[in-house]
Amino acid sequence: MSGDVTMADHDSNSGNPILHIDRLNIAASIDRFQAARTDPDADDTDDISPLSDPQAASTVLRSQIAFLRKLKFQYLEANAKDKYIKYILTDLDDAPLISAEDNEALTQANDLRKATLRHEKAAFAERCSDARELAGLVDQEMSKARTKSTTLATLSTTTLDTLLALTRLRTAHPSPRLTTALANAQLEDQIAAMQDLSDEKDALHASVAAAKDRLRAASLRNEVLRGEKHVREEEEMRLGGGAAGGKDERVVPLYDWYTEHIALHKTLTGLTSHSIVSENELALTYHVPSPSHTSNSTPMDVRISLIFQPSSPAPSQLLADVKVVAEGVEDDDLADLLATYVKANDAPGVIAAVLSRVGQMRPPQK
Repeated sequence: MSGDVTMADHDSNSGNPILHIDRLNIAASIDRFQAARTDPDADDTDDISPLSDPQAASTVLRSQIAFLRKLKFQYLEANAKDKYIKYILTDLDDAPLISAEDNEALTQANDLRKATLRHEKAAFAERCSDARELAGLVDQEMSKARTKSTTLATLSTTTLDTLLALTRLRTAHPSPRLTTALANAQLEDQIAAMQDLSDEKDALHASVAAAKDRLRAASLRNEVLRGEKHVREEEEMRLGGGAAGGKDERVVPLYDWYTEHIALHKTLTGLTSHSIVSENELALTYHVPSPSHTSNSTPMDVRISLIFQPSSPAPSQLLADVKVVAEGVEDDDLADLLATYVKANDAPGVIAAVLSRVGQMRPPQK
């Protein structure tokens, strides 16, 4: 019940008792209750804050309803005790008279209030049921919202990373940047350069094949000369040369064989002269022919000086430096190449590499 009806004092004129309705006024006291709960100077430190979770709000609501029911019962009990004590202590002459009509009127008023209270309780229970049904849907929507929030945060991070990567690319590749037309033009230039390199490779292969042919011809010529020499030696022996004078018969053939091989080596490699400049320096001069695909047919002289370390032993001397003197060739053009072979202590390799590089770098004929 939200209130109670009691009897009060008699009317001084009519002598009839006056009916006083003592209301609990619980609904009207909500504002004062909330003000007392939120007052910073109050002793109670608990704070009633709005809850966003429907299930938590339902739990708090049930606890508050139980608390208010206990408070209402205590209020009714204290109010009844106070009225009962006042009624006992009042004189019999001044005591109000309660008739059956008064009790009937009070009963009808209480029944009306009870019916109203039951209707309000049913409506409230229906609203609570709707809230419980909607709590699950709200929970699902909250889960979806959290998932979307996480996805949004991930996408934001990915967007920032992409923008940072794009900024770095723009910094690393400043304007003017390649467009599709420029890229296609550059591709065509690279294709033409690759075609030129392919032609040069074919020319080098042809040059190598020609060199092999010359080597085979020189070998055949060497065999023919060796046969002729052998015939001449037999003729000399037949004519009575023999081993007169105690000379070694192997010296002349070995000398001739060594001379022929030196001449063959000079012919194949283009070596024109060699000299020992000092005890640790050897100077070699080569004739470098022009490539077959160029119009320059005049060979070029290339002087290569091999400088060895003086302290290294004679059988395994170590390269200390290599100097190249050729027309149109600067020291910086071959610095990296010479440093690599000097570090590897590869004298034949550096000679072959220098001759190949100089043949490619030689200036055109004027």
